[in-house]
Amino acid sequence: MLTSPCDVADELKQSSNGLHNSKQKTNSSTASKIEYCSVEDLTPNPRNARTHNRKQRRKLAASIKRLGFNNPILVDESYVLLAGHGRLLAAKDLGLSAVPVIVLDHMSDEEKRAYLLADNRIAQDAGWDLEILADEFAELTIALPDLDLDLAQTGFEDAEIDLIVEPIKKKLIPPMMST
Repeated sequence: MLTSPCDVADELKQSSNGLHNSKQKTNSSTASKIEYCSVEDLTPNPRNARTHNRKQRRKLAASIKRLGFNNPILVDESYVLLAGHGRLLAAKDLGLSAVPVIVLDHMSDEEKRAYLLADNRIAQDAGWDLEILADEFAELTIALPDLDLDLAQTGFEDAEIDLIVEPIKKKLIPPMMST
C-alpha cells in the first residue's frame, strides 16, 4: 500500500505501468500536496494560448530526464491543466507514464482562465542580472563536467551564453598595456 508521494515515486521507478489518480476533489482551499497522476488522466486545457515548439520540448525533456521532474503540473479538480502544458508534452515525449501534479480546487472557471494567462505572461516580464548570470555560467562551466552535465541543461544555447559572458569578461580583464 502506498502512503506518501515518495512511495508513489519509488513505485513509478519500478513499474512502467504508472498509477491512476482517483480524481477525488480535496476539501482544502489551496493545494496541499503533490500527487502522481497518469499522463492519460490529464487533460490539456483547450483555452491554453501558449505554444510549445519541438525545440523547447526537447529542452524540457532533456532537463526532466537529467535533473528530474522538479516542477509539478498544476491542474484543476477535474485534472484539466492550468500550468505545465509543455512539461506534460515533454513527459509524453519521454514515455513517462505518470507525472507530479498539484490540484488547485479553489478557483472559479473565470479565475482559472485568468491564471492560465497570468502564469504564462507574467514570467515574460522577468529580467536577468547579467553579472550574476555570467558568474553562474563561468562557475558551472568548471563544475558541471564532473557531474556529466553541460550548460545546455540550463536551457541556454552556446551562442546566448557567449553573448552574456563575453562583455563581462572584457570588463574584468584589463586591456594590454602598449609598450
